[in-house]
Amino acid sequence: MSKIIKLELFNPQTQKKEVYEKNGANGKDTFEAFELLDKLEDVKKHTEAINALLDYVSGLFSGQCLTREAILKGVDSDQLLDTLNGVIGQVVGSEGQSGKK
Repeated sequence: MSKIIKLELFNPQTQKKEVYEKNGANGKDTFEAFELLDKLEDVKKHTEAINALLDYVSGLFSGQCLTREAILKGVDSDQLLDTLNGVIGQVVGSEGQSGKK
């Protein structure tokens, strides 16, 4: 059975937590995650890195109308990078960021 990829966000309009789920990651999702990790090694601007992470994560949950704006507004400022990286970690696995699995 596929592992469920989850993202929890706070919706400021409804004042409730929303959970986005994707039933597993396919090979394309994993490949694109590793492509992103490679790209991030060369990024010099924080905003460029955050934009790339937002694009990937919002695209991963694209069937659920998750937007970059919803992610930015639904995550506490001190948790933004951890949240985005956490989704990537779920896709590639616990050792994925080192390129091993």
